[in-house]
Amino acid sequence: MSGRSKEKDRERSWFWKNHLDQWSRSGITQNAYCKANDLKSNRMTYWKNIFKRRSAKLRQDHSLLKASTGSTREARQAGTAPDRSPIKTARSSA
Repeated sequence: MSGRSKEKDRERSWFWKNHLDQWSRSGITQNAYCKANDLKSNRMTYWKNIFKRRSAKLRQDHSLLKASTGSTREARQAGTAPDRSPIKTARSSA
């Protein structure tokens, strides 16, 4: 994707994210918001689904990262490496 295309995609993404945020705070239906702002409701639904999928992907990636680093974090808290060998620290080596 060219730099210009990426920039256009960022602009479009920001445009719809901004409208979705405003609509969610407005308290009116999606159709009413779209009519009031001269937007096509089907495009708003399309972008709403795009953001929903991105959000779900981020949550999934975060939970995978959390699961993969959990044992290392727990080992550090226990003072051992993942293979259960002692972790050398500045205090323990002095």
